[in-house]
Order: sequence, then C-alpha cells, then structure tokens
Amino acid sequence: MPLPIFFFGNLLFGLGGTQAVSLPMFTALRRFSIWMTMIGEQFILKERLPLITQASVYLMSIGALIASGYDLTFNWFGYTFLTVNNLCTAAQGIVMKKKLVNKDFNQNGLLFYNSFIALVPLIVIVLLTDDLHKVWNYDGYTDLGFIFTFLLSCLMGFLLNYSTMLCTNYNSALTTAVVGACKNLFVTYFGMFIGGDYVFSLVNFIGLNISALASLVYTWVTFTRRSSSAKKSTTRK
Repeated sequence: MPLPIFFFGNLLFGLGGTQAVSLPMFTALRRFSIWMTMIGEQFILKERLPLITQASVYLMSIGALIASGYDLTFNWFGYTFLTVNNLCTAAQGIVMKKKLVNKDFNQNGLLFYNSFIALVPLIVIVLLTDDLHKVWNYDGYTDLGFIFTFLLSCLMGFLLNYSTMLCTNYNSALTTAVVGACKNLFVTYFGMFIGGDYVFSLVNFIGLNISALASLVYTWVTFTRRSSSAKKSTTRK
C-alpha cells in the first residue's frame, strides 16, 4: 500500500515544484533524492556501497547545495515541494526494490497495482477541481494533432514507468535515481536559455556543473564495475 502513496506524492509534488523553480535548479535539487535513496538503501536494504560511489553521491549533493545557496530566484514554495518530492522518490525506489527482492510481486504486477491504486486519489482531485469540466468541454478531440500527441504521451508515460521498474529490478534504487538525474543533463543546460526563468550567477553555475559531473562519475563507476564483474564471472566459467 505505501508504494502507490509515494508514487502519487512523487507525481503531485514534482509537478508542483516544477512550476515554482527554474529548470536548471529543478534538476539540481532533484539530485538530493539520490542522497536520500543512498541513505535508505544503507539502513533499510542493508546495501554496502563502495567508497567512490558514496563520494560521487555526496559530490552531487554538495554541487546542488552550492547551486541552491546562490539561487537568485529562490522560492520557498518550490523548494518545499521539491523536498517532499525527493523524499517520495527515495521512498518509492526503496519500497519498490524491497518488494521486487522479496518476490511479493513481479515487475508487471507491481506496475499494474501501483498505477491502479494511484487512480483513487487522482480521481478525487479531479472531482474536487474543475479539471473534469475542462475535459468535458474541450473541443479538440477530433484534431489529429491532439490525438497523436495524447496517445504518444500515454505510451511514453507507460514506457517511463515500466523502464523505472525494470531498472530498479535489475540494478538498484540508487542507480535508477542517478540515471533519472543523468537524463536531465540536457534540461539543465538548455533550461538556462529556454523558459526565461533562470538568472545566471557564477557560483550557482559552478554548483550546477559540479552536481552534473558527479552524476556522470557515478554512472561511469557503476557500469565499469558491473562490466568488470561480468568479465570475471565469464573467465571463471
């Protein structure tokens, strides 16, 4: 039951936080979820991580901390929402990994029940707002462009959730969190020029770069070690 709650919280607070901060700061602040995931893995899943892996995660967090300290567009609402978003992300990844390891569900069953149960609070929110009225009165349902983009959005949403589940199953909650941060590298830099809500500060820019480079270091270290382990096991055979 907690997994759909964390999934819903991740969605709700993530969208709310995105509206209040610039895209570069959003991607930087989201890296705190990686540190939270690492702590959760160590205490809840009893994972023992190499020192270089821990160092790269702390470096990501330090970079994000430097960037946030010199964020000229600081917004309490956005930062609060993103903090809760990070907690939900970390909790979701850890609970997901725990259920997959314990064989409570397979990845397909877990994805189905997680999405199905999360529908309940989403329906409540729709009924309490005017979203249902907007959907009912929307006049673009016959537009081919809308139909194509809507179906594509549904497909990409499914692929994102399924890929997240698959990555967590075969790797770890921490690796999934880092991969999620790496995919936002383009958002970090393009977001400085697109949207018009990023205010340049040298220290802030340095912090963003430290955090981004540290995420690449983690990825390189993790998959280099995995490749070396695979070669050793092949040699033994």
